Amino acid sequence: LFSPWCATSPNARKRRGLLRESEDRYRRLVELSPDTIAVHSEGKIVFINTVGARLLQAANPEQLIGKPIMDFLQPGYREIVKERIRQIREEGKEVPLIEEKFIRLDGTEVDVEVAAIPLTYDGKSAILAIARDVTRRKHAEEALRESEERYRSLVEGSIDGIAIVQGVETTFVNQALLRMFGCQSEDE
Repeated sequence: LFSPWCATSPNARKRRGLLRESEDRYRRLVELSPDTIAVHSEGKIVFINTVGARLLQAANPEQLIGKPIMDFLQPGYREIVKERIRQIREEGKEVPLIEEKFIRLDGTEVDVEVAAIPLTYDGKSAILAIARDVTRRKHAEEALRESEERYRSLVEGSIDGIAIVQGVETTFVNQALLRMFGCQSEDE
């Protein structure tokens, strides 16, 4: 008799084909992701995509397999990450996005945002982490802060009176303008 569960049956071949398509689709998704996608189990990297290898300055993902994840964390973040790992393992919780610093193979640091979820990988408890390099954003934020500080120093230190008026409302006046009109600031 012919069983529908037989490994050579048309249904079994169709299921294997669908499974292969699904695996291929997810493999492409992971490899084409602009973010680092990594899996670690028992404290070691068991999978990392090509973007993650580049982020950590490895020649290829295989160079990172088996390495302890704590080796890639800036020491100031290790306790936070240990607690997040505990939450994932013991409570089965996903952990939200936070900023961390990774240490690359050459010893330089990189700013990242990381979120993680529990996962089973090769039959073992594991953690899927997704990390995004935020170095450019951090540099832009710092440049903006510096620019704002220069602007503030320039305006506050000016001997000329300066006011910002939006519509009919005055939203800012510097000390020089207050002195011109013989006024004091609300801070004094």
